[in-house]
Amino acid sequence: HKADMSANKLARYQCEARFLRAWAYNRLNMLYQGVPVYLEPINNEDCTRGQSSVDEVWQVILDDLTYCINNPDFPNNTLNEDYGRPSKGAAYALRGMVYMWKKQYKEAGNDFKEVEACGYGLWTGEYADFFKYENEKDKEMIFSLQFSEETGYCDNIQQMTGARDTYDGWTEIKPSADFVDYYKNADGSDFKWSEVDGLEDWDLLTPQQREIFFCRDGLESMSSQKNALIKRVGEDIYQKYYLNSGNEARIKKAYDNRDPRLQQTVVTPYVPVDCYKPNYAGDANQIGKQLRWPLKEQGTNGGDFWLDKRTSAFYCYRKYNEFEKGRLISRSRCHTDWPLIRYTDVLLQYAEALAQTDQLGEAIRLVNKVRTRAHMPALTEGGSGPCAVNGKEDMLERIRYERRVEFCLEGINFFDEVRWGTYKETKFQGKDVNGGKSWWGDMVEYNWYYTDYMWPWTAPISETQKNPNLTKRSGWAY
Repeated sequence: HKADMSANKLARYQCEARFLRAWAYNRLNMLYQGVPVYLEPINNEDCTRGQSSVDEVWQVILDDLTYCINNPDFPNNTLNEDYGRPSKGAAYALRGMVYMWKKQYKEAGNDFKEVEACGYGLWTGEYADFFKYENEKDKEMIFSLQFSEETGYCDNIQQMTGARDTYDGWTEIKPSADFVDYYKNADGSDFKWSEVDGLEDWDLLTPQQREIFFCRDGLESMSSQKNALIKRVGEDIYQKYYLNSGNEARIKKAYDNRDPRLQQTVVTPYVPVDCYKPNYAGDANQIGKQLRWPLKEQGTNGGDFWLDKRTSAFYCYRKYNEFEKGRLISRSRCHTDWPLIRYTDVLLQYAEALAQTDQLGEAIRLVNKVRTRAHMPALTEGGSGPCAVNGKEDMLERIRYERRVEFCLEGINFFDEVRWGTYKETKFQGKDVNGGKSWWGDMVEYNWYYTDYMWPWTAPISETQKNPNLTKRSGWAY
C-alpha cells in the first residue's frame, strides 16, 4: 500500500497474494491434515505455533479465496492479459476443490460451475497434444507452473521420464504395469489379459511364466537369450506358448484396442517409435525403434528402444516426453508448462460433486465431454453394456477411472486416492507390499510397504527441532 500504484492494481495484487497463500496452504493441508497458520509477517524465531486443526486450515483457505472472488478488481481470467497470474476462475476452481475435501458437494458444484463462466473451457484437440508447449496457453489452462528453456527457469522431466533413446533420459519415473493394465478396452469394458486372442491360458500361468507371451520374434536364432528365457519360464512353457514368428503380433493386440489415451501416454511393446538421441550416430534421428524383450542390441535404426533401466522389461512414458530432434536443447532443459489447475480437473470434480448429490444424468453429461475428446464411447444412464451407468457408486467409480488416466504425471492422483480412501487399493492392489513390475506382472524392483500411517504426513524433523510446539504423528520414527 506504500507503493505508488492505482487502487485497483493494489487490489489485484492483494488478491493474487491471497490466492497463492491459499494454494500453498491447500497443498500443505492435503498432505499434513493440519499445519501451523501464519497470516501476518513474522520473524523465523517467532514461528512457534502448533498445528491448527484440519478444519481451521480449510477455513483459512476458504476465507482467502472468498476474498478473491468477491473483489471486483480481480479479473475473471488471465488468458489474454497478465497470462499465468491467478484469476477469479482459478479461485472458484480451488475453492470448489476445498469443498470436495470437506464433502460439501453442493457448494463445490456451485463453484465449479462458475469456472466456465469466467472464460475457461475444455481443450478440444487430441489428449496428447495438450502437453506440448505450443498449446500450453489454451483456455484449458487455469493455473500453471511456467517454464522456459533458460537455465534456472526450465524443468528436467525429460531426464526423469525419458529413455536413453529420447534425449538420453534416465527413466527414473516409469508407468507401473498395474496402471497400464487398468486402461479399459476401446468399447469401455474392463481389460483382461485372458480375453486377448492367444492368451487364454494367462490365469493358468505364474507371473514369471507369463514372460513367454512378451518375448520378441526370432529367439530361435538368439541362443543366449533363448537359453536364459527357458531357465526362467521352463522348457515346457517355452515349447507350448512361444511363437518364433508371431509372438510380437500376438501381444501387440493387447494394447491396440484400448482407451486411446493409453498409447498417447505410454510407449507400449512392439510399437515403432521415431526418437532422438543426441551425440549418437551422427546426431541422427533413430527410426522405428521398439520396446522389445529380451534386449538384443543398441544403436541401429529399427533396433531396440533402450530405457536407462534394463534389468527387466519396463514401460516408458510418452506424456511430457519429447522424441523428435530439435524439440529440446537437452534432457534437462524442458520448457513445457505444468498444469497445476486445468479445466478437465474442474469438470471431472464437478461431475463427482453432481454424482454425490444424485444428479447422475448431469454428471454423465460432463464426463462424456472428456470421453468424447478421448474418442471413448459415451456413458449412458441405465441399460446394459460396458458404458451403462447403474447407480451412484458405479458413476463415482467411472469418474475415478477418468481422473486416473487423465492426470497421470500431473501430481494429482495421490491426492485423489487419499481423498477417496482408495490409496492402498489402487497403489498396492489391496496388499501390504507392492513394487516395480515387468510388463507381465513379475515384481522385479524394490518393494513398497504399505502402512496405515503413510498419510497424513507428520511434521518434518527439521521443523520439530526448531519448534517444540509441533507434534509428530504416531508411527513415524525420528
